[in-house]
Amino acid sequence: MAYSFGSLITLDVLFPSTQICSERTGQKVKTLITIGCPFDLIRAYWTRYYKDRVVCSRLQVWYNVYSTLDVLSSNFRDDELSDVATLSITPDGVKPTNIPFDIIPHTAKTIMNFFLLMGFRAHRLYWDEQRNSASCFNNLVLIMKMNNHLELS
Repeated sequence: MAYSFGSLITLDVLFPSTQICSERTGQKVKTLITIGCPFDLIRAYWTRYYKDRVVCSRLQVWYNVYSTLDVLSSNFRDDELSDVATLSITPDGVKPTNIPFDIIPHTAKTIMNFFLLMGFRAHRLYWDEQRNSASCFNNLVLIMKMNNHLELS
């Protein structure tokens, strides 16, 4: 599980730009969860950054939690639709299962919120410090259980 720029480090480990792979990573990692992954930000500034990557794991399942209001998070698509991911790190690689988490409605994209930098402030809204507050983990656990990737007793 990786959050924000930590998810970029995780992607670099699982899909390195060289042929050198960590044996431990290759044998152990089968599921990946990214939260607020700034994949699109990197692609916008370094268009070739994710070109010619190698798969160095047995990654089978990838969940990507993102918010449409968060300007840093990616939906792994070339549009803003809350739909199935169409992009991956490698051409034939695992595409993430997108899990939108919008604690603030998408309609909150107003000029006032633009000046208040709400798009950047939304990047920290995936969980809250309050015990009974909204958390992206609620949606994540439900979808993982529905897809039989999590067993709860």
